[in-house]
Amino acid sequence: MNIHKLITPRTAHYYTLNPTKEIKAVLIVIHGYAQSADEFIHQFSHLCEEGILVVAPEGLSKFYGKKRLAVASWMTNLHREDEIIDYNQFIESVFAEIAKSIAVDKIAILGFSQGVSTMFRWCSYTELKKLKVFACCGTVPPELNAKSFNSKEVHLDFYYGDNDPLFSLEKAQENLNKLKELKINFNSTRYLGTHEIPSECLRDVSQWANG
Repeated sequence: MNIHKLITPRTAHYYTLNPTKEIKAVLIVIHGYAQSADEFIHQFSHLCEEGILVVAPEGLSKFYGKKRLAVASWMTNLHREDEIIDYNQFIESVFAEIAKSIAVDKIAILGFSQGVSTMFRWCSYTELKKLKVFACCGTVPPELNAKSFNSKEVHLDFYYGDNDPLFSLEKAQENLNKLKELKINFNSTRYLGTHEIPSECLRDVSQWANG
């Protein structure tokens, strides 16, 4: 059996929450495994009151979750390199679309769970040289190294819970060590909670936008 590959156009989706006043910052949020972007984005609805435009791309792979509702995934290990290229180009297209219509310099990206790996890969892929990044309860991709970011200025806030069944303290420490290997600027916050976006992260996003 031979495997063949071709590139075909497809329709991708992203959601936005528009601020109730003048836009002063943009936050791109990358959901986790088995989530939908339209539900995920509502965790950030209060940020609209602070002039933050929230943008949520949705994973390209869809399937039915436990409640028989359609959810998404960013990738699997099948044809992983192709899937990484596809979602990197998709997120870059979303960013370009937003940047074309919104004249603001403050743009950050936030990843949760599986979305953390997705976010890191896009940060390495994008032509942007200055990146503000928030990472919650997710892993740094193993293939990335210091060379992946040697031409970029990355400021990262990393969050992990003290009682997370999906991202243990041991795994969190492994990823903190990995972040040191990447030689990027980062702060880490251990919060009281499970697999979630903590209030500490939302607080820091607000401070960044208003700083």
